[in-house]
Amino acid sequence: MKLLNSFFLILVLFSCTTVPEIQYKPVSEPAVSPQVQQNDAHDTAPEVKAEPVKTPEKENRPPQLTAAEMENQILNTIPDSFLPVVKKDGHIKIIYHDLDRNGYNDAFFLVIKKQNGLSGDFQSLSDISRLANKDTVMVDYFLSVFLQINSRMISMYRIPIGSRLILDSISPLFIKKNSPYPFGLKIRFLSERGIDEEWILFSSYNRFSFFSTEKDTSVSYEFVDIDNDSFIDIIEWRNGLEEGTGYETYMTWYKWNGREYREKAATNVVRNLNKFLKDSSNEIMNGEWEVFFKNRLSEKDSRAVEESNIEFFNIFKRIFLPDQGEDALPGCTDFRSVFFPRIFENPFSVKEKIIDFVVRFDCSDGTTTIRTVKIAMNPNPFGNKQFYFILN
Repeated sequence: MKLLNSFFLILVLFSCTTVPEIQYKPVSEPAVSPQVQQNDAHDTAPEVKAEPVKTPEKENRPPQLTAAEMENQILNTIPDSFLPVVKKDGHIKIIYHDLDRNGYNDAFFLVIKKQNGLSGDFQSLSDISRLANKDTVMVDYFLSVFLQINSRMISMYRIPIGSRLILDSISPLFIKKNSPYPFGLKIRFLSERGIDEEWILFSSYNRFSFFSTEKDTSVSYEFVDIDNDSFIDIIEWRNGLEEGTGYETYMTWYKWNGREYREKAATNVVRNLNKFLKDSSNEIMNGEWEVFFKNRLSEKDSRAVEESNIEFFNIFKRIFLPDQGEDALPGCTDFRSVFFPRIFENPFSVKEKIIDFVVRFDCSDGTTTIRTVKIAMNPNPFGNKQFYFILN
């Protein structure tokens, strides 16, 4: 136990890099069904659905500490220079999870550096009126992690998060579908710019990494599994001016690699969409229907068209629909020109991935018609087909 009592404070730089591994072995063997709990230190931790790890029964196994016992030990360990963030009832705002998988709940909570007149009360720290007060001081936040080993709460980490204005929330974070591991914390702050989030992710009990997001008018994020590997992917949408294009949107894919989130791929929207429309126009005017259906439809629709015996012009009319009461395309199959609108800013958004376009077709016989078409952004926009037409 002397080794466990001698854990030193681990400080890490505020970055996306992974800290070096700490050589520590949990005292107890892994047990069943990890648990996670948030907010109330006196509630029973709800069970996370996970396959139990079968281990042999051991005699004289120390009992699980109660939430009150854990909190009392923690309070006796926190240095005088720090204040724990507490709830209305005065109890520490603790999140519980079995990080080292020894069958016992561990504790995760925020502490702040003491300052004159500063309270650790969550309600005070999250008061949005602090934004309007010029005298509001920045608060230094740290994530404190205590492991439960042999009926004792051992201080494992005090991770610096940085100076912040308003604390919005802290919640458990799970990035793999139907699994309590990897485990992390999502800590949200409000600033004059918008919303900042810090993800602190533990790939194991002795290794963690950061991922930071800053949501404002020019940056937004999408959290979705785009490659179907059961792990959440992070897609950043960043808007900016680009000479010759207008307002461009740059998309960056961050993927979990087993230890941390790292950049996997990047693309843009406006330039690629204009190229998609230009190439589509050329294929239509040149009568390259097989190429058009293969390149400009989703993989599913492209296969369906290839396997069907439907005449190409009938398929074409299912893509480009009548507008303003028109019933059908002109009888011509050779187009003199196809006009798509020029795009100067991203028409898509995190929430809207299908948009309507108006297209003008000029036939070689001099007739003209206006049609509408739906264009979708691929759920995984980093592959070969970033966009495709909707087949109705």
